Amino acid sequence: MLLAHPHALPDRLTMFHRRAAHDEPPPVSCAATHTRTPDEAEHDEFFGIRRVAGDVETLWRAAFATVVEAVVAHTPSYQHEELCAALTAAFPTLGLPSVQPPNEPLWHGLDYWVRGHQLFAVLTQAATVSLRYACTRARLGDTTAAATGLVATVAVFRCSAAALQLTAAFAAEEYRQRVRPLMEPPRVTQGFSGILSVDHRALVHVLRKWQCYSEIRELSGEAALMRDALADVYAAHVGVCERFVGEQAPSLRTAATGQQSAAVRVLRALGRRRLGLVDGSTDR
Repeated sequence: MLLAHPHALPDRLTMFHRRAAHDEPPPVSCAATHTRTPDEAEHDEFFGIRRVAGDVETLWRAAFATVVEAVVAHTPSYQHEELCAALTAAFPTLGLPSVQPPNEPLWHGLDYWVRGHQLFAVLTQAATVSLRYACTRARLGDTTAAATGLVATVAVFRCSAAALQLTAAFAAEEYRQRVRPLMEPPRVTQGFSGILSVDHRALVHVLRKWQCYSEIRELSGEAALMRDALADVYAAHVGVCERFVGEQAPSLRTAATGQQSAAVRVLRALGRRRLGLVDGSTDR
């Protein structure tokens, strides 16, 4: 899957719409290479993501179309309606393929794991764009437009929660026997984690930026909705961890530090810190 580096992402919501010919702003181009940490480069390689040069918005829309077509055709029936409804609400002009849910899973566990993370990466970029837009408009005093950006962010976060649930749409035993070993040395660096992505880093950066505007009274309602939607994302992440790792076992990343803290507990603490970024209660 081809994506731009998130540093090149614009702060305009037109990224989520089909190109509107003459009246749309000129495309935003990006270089093929931007700074990634070794962990972030390894994350991209494992999950089949390649950072390329080109028109940022066209790259994003092509990635969205490709990964959504794949996951909609393979989402288990018990998740299909929720995922499609969330995607349609967040991106009404992009359209979804009219595919019925499969009667049984058609992918192996690794397919769900990789494709789910690809969808999550695309959605993380979308959340970064919409929240950047909200920050820009709030800085300019345009609270009406800033509220529009926050509402868009809420819708994308709801998709992200569904995408995380999709990553776990297979048996825990298959995860332990076939997927987790692929994320351990010598195949990857010790401490590998799906959270170590450059897209996630960009989103956290803009969440910190949002702190400057989190107490604007006119935006309090939308900001509360965004906090709740982000809480749902972290709850979904905890749910994946509970399913595959359990309540007490450490994650690959935690174990690599020599700690034995339960991965679920670590994720819950991380979620609280990130939610603090939204409501302005912390800067960590």
